Amino acid sequence: MKRMASEISFEQDQILLIAFPFSDLSKMKQRPVLVFSNKIHNYISSDFVCCDITSNLDNYSILLERGCSGRKDSKTSRIKFSKIFTLEKSLVVKELGRVKNEKFNQVRKSLSELV
Repeated sequence: MKRMASEISFEQDQILLIAFPFSDLSKMKQRPVLVFSNKIHNYISSDFVCCDITSNLDNYSILLERGCSGRKDSKTSRIKFSKIFTLEKSLVVKELGRVKNEKFNQVRKSLSELV
């Protein structure tokens, strides 16, 4: 039996692979994101709040060292906390791993300083 999207729940520190649509909706590209919304919201809603993970340098980003997410094949990248967005759960391809509590708290603190 297939689960409803709202029954799929993610945790705040999870890294997910997303089928991310291009702005003109012509294609999709798979991209990693860090889940930012809390577990209750993620359970009851069909969307979740996340931030981009990229290999591009940015002043408003935090280093995510190679292997930090628990994946052996992960690259050194950056959590772009200045790019927060809401996505529908149906765009999730798979879970890639998690960031450590200290790293997630660093992202949270940096975001609060940004706003």
